[in-house]
Amino acid sequence: MWPREREYPETVGFWLDVLLWVAALVERGSTTRPCSYVSWARALHKFEALKGVEMGAGSPGDDRWSSYHSRLMRFVEDVAQPRWSEPRRDLIEFALAFLEADVMLRRSGYAKKNLARRLKQAPLCDGDVARLDAVFRRQVVQGTGLEEFGAYARLAAKLMNEGRLPGLEAWLEERAQGAILTVDNMDGAEMLALVWENEALSEMDQARLARIRCFGPTKWGVVWPGTDLIVPAGERLKEADEQVKRNAYQMLRALRRRRGLRA
Repeated sequence: MWPREREYPETVGFWLDVLLWVAALVERGSTTRPCSYVSWARALHKFEALKGVEMGAGSPGDDRWSSYHSRLMRFVEDVAQPRWSEPRRDLIEFALAFLEADVMLRRSGYAKKNLARRLKQAPLCDGDVARLDAVFRRQVVQGTGLEEFGAYARLAAKLMNEGRLPGLEAWLEERAQGAILTVDNMDGAEMLALVWENEALSEMDQARLARIRCFGPTKWGVVWPGTDLIVPAGERLKEADEQVKRNAYQMLRALRRRRGLRA
């Protein structure tokens, strides 16, 4: 069996350089996540034009010249596979850089999920944890893909249990204040339990909260952290500020669930 690409430190270094160059070329918005595949495709095209030949991709007519996307993702998926042969500082650095760049390419969500799993098993220094802390907070403010959300939460929970993310839970709780919770952003059974446990709610409010629409968001929600304030939800759930609150609540809920606590 041929050795994997990740077994060669010089190959890891090459693709780390490529990743950092392309990430610097991505056109990023000032407040929202650059979740457009087009932005990353354009950045790869710019990179090929600027640095391709210099970094050994071949000539513009070479097949390798037009396949940076597939080559990069093939290498990333190799790094993301289990059973690193040994604690490798270069692989840890590449995985961190990929998560920090928030790469948006075909299958990048699966790659980020698996890279987070590898980091969960890797020996991380304090600097690594600080970088991951920034990734988790960015996830709340700018959003993240569903593929990597669970893996990020599991990694954060592990680090939190080790006492290495002392400020994250309080930050999430502060950010989540006022989040509107509905049956479509909580488990339906959990929301219904909150509704029926709250004797202060009128029958009308209980019926409003329990009503599920087949399409679109529910009309009513409860304002976290209490269960007494019932408000119309609807279009408010699409507002940027509300989305940040919901992201923070969902991350906080996932972390506390993994620690046997209730959000």
